[in-house]
Amino acid sequence: MKIFNWTKNIPKDELNEVIRILDKDGIVIFPTETVYGIGVNAKSKKAINKLYEAKLRPKNKPFSVLVKDKKMINSLAEVSNNIEKSIIKKFMPGEITLILNKRKCISNLLTANKKTIGIRIPNNNIALTILKKSKIPLATSSANLSGKEILNDVNSLKKVFENKVDIIIVSNSKFGLLPSTIVEVKDDKINIIREGSITLEQIKKKILMK
Repeated sequence: MKIFNWTKNIPKDELNEVIRILDKDGIVIFPTETVYGIGVNAKSKKAINKLYEAKLRPKNKPFSVLVKDKKMINSLAEVSNNIEKSIIKKFMPGEITLILNKRKCISNLLTANKKTIGIRIPNNNIALTILKKSKIPLATSSANLSGKEILNDVNSLKKVFENKVDIIIVSNSKFGLLPSTIVEVKDDKINIIREGSITLEQIKKKILMK
């Protein structure tokens, strides 16, 4: 396991190694604007299985996906109504995860056999740099063991994930106090699956809903 310190900058050689590890189905821990995330290539079943094992996560619990831009959202899922389009336009990149109907290119393993997938564009330079350089979506979860407390310091991450991940990237990112808000649109109604830093009222106000 390697520790990369990207507090001041993102070294090109280390970034290239992160991309190489992801291409080879490895596991990387990296900062987002909410928490440290643990992620793998979302299009690799081998990598997804390794992520389940590293987190001790039951396979009936799906992973969300981080993507680099709105075009990648459309390649992985169906944006089927104006409310979904408005949420993406107004809140992404940002601390919101949108549940959408997945496309066939997404493995059932990733979504725990569900027909939907949670997608987010992170608003964090390191996470976005990795996504743009790799050009792949990342199956991601908070960097903790399933059901355990979230870990936001490098010493705890090293202790818990020693020999389980390939690279831990640390930075001076200031994490939010809450995770991303998870939303789903059904019958033209916004449903909050998990309320995080963005409230239902804020969503409705920003997309001009009553």
